[in-house]
Amino acid sequence: MHTFCTIKLKTQTIGDGENMKKILIMILCCAMICVATGCVQEQTKGGQTKGKESKGGLVISADSPVTELGTLPIVSKPVTLSCLFVKAFDNVDYSVENNVVLQWILEQTGIKLDIEYVSAADAVTRKQVILASDDYPDIIWHAGLSQADVANYGMNEKILIPLNELIENYSYWFNDCLEEMPNLLTAVTQADGNIYGIPNSEVSYHTEYSKKMWVNCDWLEALGLDAPETTEEFYNMLVAFKTQDPNGNGVTDEVPLTGSTPGWYSDPCLYLLNSFVPYNNADYTPYLFNDDGTVRTCATM
Repeated sequence: MHTFCTIKLKTQTIGDGENMKKILIMILCCAMICVATGCVQEQTKGGQTKGKESKGGLVISADSPVTELGTLPIVSKPVTLSCLFVKAFDNVDYSVENNVVLQWILEQTGIKLDIEYVSAADAVTRKQVILASDDYPDIIWHAGLSQADVANYGMNEKILIPLNELIENYSYWFNDCLEEMPNLLTAVTQADGNIYGIPNSEVSYHTEYSKKMWVNCDWLEALGLDAPETTEEFYNMLVAFKTQDPNGNGVTDEVPLTGSTPGWYSDPCLYLLNSFVPYNNADYTPYLFNDDGTVRTCATM
């Protein structure tokens, strides 16, 4: 299995540690809330319960597997949560066996997921069927519920439970995010003052730019090279990939640079152009740009 990283010419290479941390924060929040919810015991009519009351008034099972806040893994023994996983792309393999990010998340949390995968095209129908039944998953990943859906299933139908106290008492890392972005929950707080879903928020500057280049870090390591930061270093890296057998099979058969013109921002020319001439493809006019009111092509620069 090869390791890939992104490169951005004339800038410092951005590592992946912080991005993994942000992904982990979101799944930790969901997992902690689900585990905690599973430990909530309803009081009997006589007020008796086998659990203990948390500071937020929730009644928590005495044998709760939740570890101390801020500790990984977040459970003291394996916990399995059911998950409806809406696939963003049908041609991508999201299975745990072939998804190193998901493997890493589950390893860090100690959580196991019993996943039902559904395509984006079938997601609306499947969610409607599930939410109309009495057999709900613990997590709907990439739920895609509108504010009207959340209000209906939360305030009206009471299918989605309020997460306010669970977020306050169990979402250790998510609460750190709220300190940095205090308005994060404003958009998802319903008219009754309750929160029924976790918002997705990401500050990851390199993922905000679709035109980027990926480099095989295994090949860099094999040849003792650093990720390039200039066009000259980029050229020298490609020559080395082509001529120095970085995959170690004894044959100089490597293809140093690939791309696809009909793919979504996968044309390498789009990535490289701004290192030489001004180019903005925001209006989807390939290789054309507005030069003070005059339309020009990059080829004339």
